[in-house]
Amino acid sequence: MSEKLALITGASAGIGREFARILASKGLDLLIVARREARLLALKAELEQKYAITVHCLAIDLAAEGVEQQISDKVREIGTPLGWLVNNAGYGITGRLDETALSEYERFLKIMLTGPVALTQLLLPDLKKAAPAHIINVASVAAFLPGTPGAGVYPACKAFIKSYTETLAGELRNSQVYATASCPGMTKTEIFDVMPESADVEKMKQRPGMSAAVVAQQAVNAVESGKVVIVHGLVNKIIAAIFSLMPLRLSMYIVAKAYPLEEN
Repeated sequence: MSEKLALITGASAGIGREFARILASKGLDLLIVARREARLLALKAELEQKYAITVHCLAIDLAAEGVEQQISDKVREIGTPLGWLVNNAGYGITGRLDETALSEYERFLKIMLTGPVALTQLLLPDLKKAAPAHIINVASVAAFLPGTPGAGVYPACKAFIKSYTETLAGELRNSQVYATASCPGMTKTEIFDVMPESADVEKMKQRPGMSAAVVAQQAVNAVESGKVVIVHGLVNKIIAAIFSLMPLRLSMYIVAKAYPLEEN
């Protein structure tokens, strides 16, 4: 058994899978969480074969009621001190706010916003006990931009996660528990493959993106060095810096021009 455990949500693909590979290479046992059990088991076999670690799988829907308590109970059942919490699970939705079902938004907010907060709240005592420990919350460069027309509540969720992580890091500054908001831009993952087909989604698929492995490694490096927010990639850093300084009216005008909507 390793000295510490890393919990990673959304570990079946993309950035989450790369977090699992990186933390496994550090000799950490893993608890990997996602809906797709077959993928979790395949990743478990890969990592246990390559590294002298134990990988625990929890196939569960993160939108389900009480799921955060189930995950925290699993952490305590495993018994290995929790040294890493990676709130990575997420997906994207598109469409106008007035054309999206409330039930779809409720599910989205549970996975993207209230879920990570609840899981962090439940597991903070474990992380403090295992300190030094690390929390990575995956946000987005969208957190620095005004809400993009047609992007639903995605930018708002990511802005919240960034701000929440900053607050968390400030409150934990004397605890040896370090929190970082990872803010990637376009990344080569499966996120667009599971979204409903549309012209906007097809455009996004064509844009160049960073490697998921690079994003995950940079996020791990950032939290280990005590960095509270990391924006991945030079272009994204420039975009975040410019929009942070720009008057809101001008930034909203630029975004509206970049993402025009058809009138109803």
